[in-house]
Amino acid sequence: MQSLRSVGVFSMLVALSLTAFPASANKVAARVGKSAISNAELQTRVLQLLRRTTFHRRLTPALRKKLEKIALGQLIDEELLFSEAWRLKLVPNDAAIKRARQAQIRRAKSKEKFALHLRRIKMSWEGHWKALRRRMAAEAVIKAVIVKPARVDDKGLKSYYDGNKLRFKRPPMVKLQQILWPVKPGAAPAVWQKAAAAAAKVSKRLVAGTEFRKVAVKLAHTSKGTVQIKEHGWVHQGRLVKSVDTAAFKLKKAEVSKPLKTLRGYVVLRCADRRAAKQMTYSEVKDKLRVDLMKKNAKERRGKLMASIRGRVKVVVAP
Repeated sequence: MQSLRSVGVFSMLVALSLTAFPASANKVAARVGKSAISNAELQTRVLQLLRRTTFHRRLTPALRKKLEKIALGQLIDEELLFSEAWRLKLVPNDAAIKRARQAQIRRAKSKEKFALHLRRIKMSWEGHWKALRRRMAAEAVIKAVIVKPARVDDKGLKSYYDGNKLRFKRPPMVKLQQILWPVKPGAAPAVWQKAAAAAAKVSKRLVAGTEFRKVAVKLAHTSKGTVQIKEHGWVHQGRLVKSVDTAAFKLKKAEVSKPLKTLRGYVVLRCADRRAAKQMTYSEVKDKLRVDLMKKNAKERRGKLMASIRGRVKVVVAP
């Protein structure tokens, strides 16, 4: 059975805020139906986002404004999902919440350590119970309304593949080795000429049969880092700069290109290997296709679900 995370749906649920707030911090940031989202909840979520997305970064006014918009959207969606859980009778009972809490206590190693954790985040046992219930309710809605219906059976999967075979045709591929003599924009003609001469010299050595790695090691030593050496691995046709792409896919296996002038300098390419275009079979793509279709279906279902809930539950954001 696919987990919420494995089908990419669980990313729709951000971690619910577990912080309890004093009465003085309860200025309302938004109302969702009869429930209120406090400004303190909003600012806590902003700090959570800051810690997840940055490292030792200052919370500037501009960044705060951006994160507040994201955070408020998340909190509103969570509140909407909780209201849907009540409508669908998916809010967990006390026994289920108790089991989930006991599991958290076990992960904390002891009840005392878990209590210490709650004190650090300024949360009461009652506040933790409510937050846990909300998270579990939201997950239940996601699972029942999005994850399960988003699954694709074998018949549907094969039908999609048969109707979209061109999507599963792999383009030609080459395994490239590259040496670049960089030239800065606006450099004098003499600089370009020098790079072209160096590239031509190396190209001749490679054509004569000198091993690429041997040439690369020598260049790395003598150029003191001014020459850039790269092994691309397998590259699909159309992924490189047009002039380089055209030259690369004209090469046969083990063939070396003439020096190519690009916007970045002169480059010499060697085709280490190549693969022709191929129609991928159903058996080759079915596992990835199943996950991709489930993600697509889940995204569509989530959009419809949230639009439906918003049509029933009034959302008012404080000015």
